[in-house]
Amino acid sequence: MLQDDTPVEFVPPVSDDGFAVNQLIADSPPLDTNSVYCNLLQCSHFSETSVCAKSGSKLLGFISGYLVPSNPETLFIWQVVVDSSARGRGLALQMLNELINRPDIPKIRYLETTITPTNRASLK
Repeated sequence: MLQDDTPVEFVPPVSDDGFAVNQLIADSPPLDTNSVYCNLLQCSHFSETSVCAKSGSKLLGFISGYLVPSNPETLFIWQVVVDSSARGRGLALQMLNELINRPDIPKIRYLETTITPTNRASLK
């Protein structure tokens, strides 16, 4: 378990994060895994609307998202993942708040997502 006072940095992902994101998702059932290539694209093409939570070089969390083309005020949250060592600290909410408050993306008025009914953490 991560210490509550461990510093966490919230940063846009870069292509080099793609493999670590893929591994984090694979280690976090019931999340659906994608190819490393898909995660690489999320980290590069959608870096402005995605976020990594890191402590040093360790990836603790990731949110992938994108602006809906037909409604650029809507941020679609594709996937949220938090490493098992960092769960219970509100990291997912912190990542989401960091993401929607970024000054360099347009004003977000709506969030949209889909949640698998068996994913209790996301249902919260």
